[in-house]
Amino acid sequence: MIDLQVEDKIEIDNEVRKIIISTIEDNKENLNENDELFICVNEEGRKKYYLVEKKKNIFKVITKLDEKYVF
Repeated sequence: MIDLQVEDKIEIDNEVRKIIISTIEDNKENLNENDELFICVNEEGRKKYYLVEKKKNIFKVITKLDEKYVF
């Protein structure tokens, strides 16, 4: 696990502040039907991919995500 960079932070409610950074390569085996994928474009125009694990209110940030994983 690595520290979040400022540009990778997600604006979320205070009760769900825990954020984990990871890549799809590290976590694709942990994906399940309760996960939700969404895309945010930052100020520099770069796409950021966020995998939301809704059950545990944990937000995993995926910055290396190939198009084939977008569903």
